[in-house]
Amino acid sequence: MAIRWRILFLLFLSRMVMAFQFATIGAIAPRLGSELHLDAVAIGTLIGVYSAPGIIVAIPGGAIANWIGDKKVVLIGLALMAVGSALLAISTSWELQISGRLIAGIGGITLNVVMSKMVLDWFAGKEIATAMAVFVNSWPAGIAVALVLQPLVVESNGIASAFALEATIAILAFVAMFAFYRAPDHVTSGATKPKRFPSGLVLFATLAAGIVWGLFNGALAVVFSFMPSLLVEDGWSLALAGASTSLVMVGVMLAGFAGGVLSDRTGRPMTILLVATLVFAALLFVIPRFGGNLAMILAIGVSAGLTVGPILTLPAAVLDAPSRATGMGVFYMIYYICFSAAPWISGKVIEASNVARVFDFAVAMALLSLAFAWLCRIITARHKVTLG
Repeated sequence: MAIRWRILFLLFLSRMVMAFQFATIGAIAPRLGSELHLDAVAIGTLIGVYSAPGIIVAIPGGAIANWIGDKKVVLIGLALMAVGSALLAISTSWELQISGRLIAGIGGITLNVVMSKMVLDWFAGKEIATAMAVFVNSWPAGIAVALVLQPLVVESNGIASAFALEATIAILAFVAMFAFYRAPDHVTSGATKPKRFPSGLVLFATLAAGIVWGLFNGALAVVFSFMPSLLVEDGWSLALAGASTSLVMVGVMLAGFAGGVLSDRTGRPMTILLVATLVFAALLFVIPRFGGNLAMILAIGVSAGLTVGPILTLPAAVLDAPSRATGMGVFYMIYYICFSAAPWISGKVIEASNVARVFDFAVAMALLSLAFAWLCRIITARHKVTLG
């Protein structure tokens, strides 16, 4: 196996820790809410605050990586994730929970931005859509494991044990990254041009791509954060609701790789993105009105997964090596603005109406993401014409 694929596997496992950590609140939300007396808005805030620091941290994270190196920044991120989880494990109030989530979120966001740049370094010009789809599948993989495992951990040993588990796996990821990661030769040799910030049409295309990714993930976050609550309201047990919701993430993983391969081989990523997003939105509209079943839950994940590779070709199409670190910082800053707001708004929607209505909000985000995807492609095409 080529070394780039072994490196990708290491990055995949390390990023899974971030997804596992993020999803824990949604996975144990009913128990957390009852023990700490939290309403839907408070739970939504706990979910969203993990991503909120990305608005500030994403661009500096990329710049710091240019200064001290990608690997060191990722190790710092994993250490912060472990510290944040440890604080959550010993906290007994919502305020301390917020503090722990913020610390963990800063670490996770820094890790996410820089690892995405690492994948581009290893795969630019080499199966980039496939590699990015595989890498991003670490997110649904970690979420699926959290949705299945964390309710069982909480029911057996209490809320603190779920957060202690988060801290433990973050430490293990730190050790693995320290021991096994290395940068590609063209990066370590200094063969790349001086670093620069994206500008002009490149900047506009990157901003549009970040909005697409943020809106899409905001819609998906509604599913894995509030589907368990929707199913519990329909009479499912918490453990069964969490395990069933994890099928969404299984579907994303199964289809995510396929979407990347199809994008690379057909050269039609926008067609794949259009069809898959429309199916995803339609299923989100239907499920709260007609009830959920395992087949429909899996289909939501499959349709969502097919969009991942096509979406992540958007920034890769315009960011060259010198602008890659800060460009991905811009991409993730916009993503986190959208993504951190979505759970909080979702909580407001639930408070004003009910859990079922929050899925209509997810439909709106999914459809709006399509409009920005087309805008990004138009800007990218104009940029390429300008370059001649």
